[in-house]
Amino acid sequence: ILPQLENGHTGEACLQEVSILAIEPAPENDTLYGRIRHDDPEFLALVEPIKEHGIQNPPGVSSDGYIFDGHRRREAAMYLGYDRITVRIRPDISRSKDPDGFLRLLVSCNSQRVKTTAEVVREGIVGMDDD
Repeated sequence: ILPQLENGHTGEACLQEVSILAIEPAPENDTLYGRIRHDDPEFLALVEPIKEHGIQNPPGVSSDGYIFDGHRRREAAMYLGYDRITVRIRPDISRSKDPDGFLRLLVSCNSQRVKTTAEVVREGIVGMDDD
């Protein structure tokens, strides 16, 4: 569970250092993009600059503690043995209260990734309306 946000942080994102175990990977991330593999050369390429310089862009986390941006950065930090991590908490985002909005944000935050055809298809299915 994430610590209480400081007074004055109503709807604005705020940076907060938390236990790395206090934030949860979104299950939807694995469904869309596959599990993060520690033997993946792209993952190992991410680990090196984090090892040298730390995490430069804190992962984005919902008010209920789910990552919507930064699953690989969190995994790299865990791989390197971090106990605590700075995250950007969005109090206006909740996976449990607005799962569709959370999922759209997760996909949006991954727009820059080079994706497989299967990942693009899965993202397309998520973006379809139920009408």
